[in-house]
Amino acid sequence: MAKIKSNDEQEISSFIKILIGVVIVIAGIWLITNHINKDKNSDLNNTKGTVDYNLIVVGSIFNRPETEYYVLAFDSKDNNAVVYNSFLNSYQAKEKALRIYYINLDNEFNKDYYSEKGNSNAKSLEELKISNPTLIKIKDKNIVKYVEGKDNIKSELGI
Repeated sequence: MAKIKSNDEQEISSFIKILIGVVIVIAGIWLITNHINKDKNSDLNNTKGTVDYNLIVVGSIFNRPETEYYVLAFDSKDNNAVVYNSFLNSYQAKEKALRIYYINLDNEFNKDYYSEKGNSNAKSLEELKISNPTLIKIKDKNIVKYVEGKDNIKSELGI
């Protein structure tokens, strides 16, 4: 004889069937996703990041550990950016060269200090305005030399 199930038993049976169905669907999705991601991860080339300790922002121009150094500021999107980078490399290769930092004027953190006309008489960070390109010599946390223009910078660096 067939056993007749009560309403409660039928609801529990339906619930268990639905629960098993959901678990099977979730497991299937997980397996497919895991397989796809395994293929993608094998294609990735992991590269280590590098830190350029010579690149600074204008806000830290007076906070360098050396007592005397240069800061070369230029816009990395400028057509002459390669020339300014060669100035950096040539000067750093010299014997007894002062440390030289550089500032990318295109960086969002430096936008407030970037101006068409620089302020060569600045005594504080708040007064500082830098045009493209500018070489600043810092000694004892003060600006001692402010040079604008490609040819003047090249002359100051002796290259």
